Amino acid sequence: RGVGFYNNFFMADVSFFMSPPAATLLAAIDRSKSIFTQRTGDLVIQSAVVRLFLKPEEVHWFRDLTYEHMTLCRKEKCGYLIHKGCPQNGGVSRGNKFTNAEWMKFATEQVRNRFEHNPKKCSVPINQYFVGAEDVRTCSR
Repeated sequence: RGVGFYNNFFMADVSFFMSPPAATLLAAIDRSKSIFTQRTGDLVIQSAVVRLFLKPEEVHWFRDLTYEHMTLCRKEKCGYLIHKGCPQNGGVSRGNKFTNAEWMKFATEQVRNRFEHNPKKCSVPINQYFVGAEDVRTCSR
């Protein structure tokens, strides 16, 4: 919950990822094959390494951009209550440019309303920072 830096804007000092603690963990993850068997993605891996081995003051989290990464269910059903054409995972992360009112308007009109014509009635929850599927519904800053 809240472990990932949810955007595709990522700058890093490569020597940090090659340092013994980070490299040891990354090698263990690689040997586990969880990237392939559990679909462990780069967001979780990179974010976990950063959070485990860097102090918060050593990290700059770019929060001034709005980021969307949403996967839609392409089968008739993807798990419990996720129907074809509905968000399966991901969503939209709020950038700092939005006021609260602007964010709610954007999240409702530009994101949630994309799914209003789906006969299966997609669940697209909105909170203060995210709109999208279950996996981002519980994210916090």
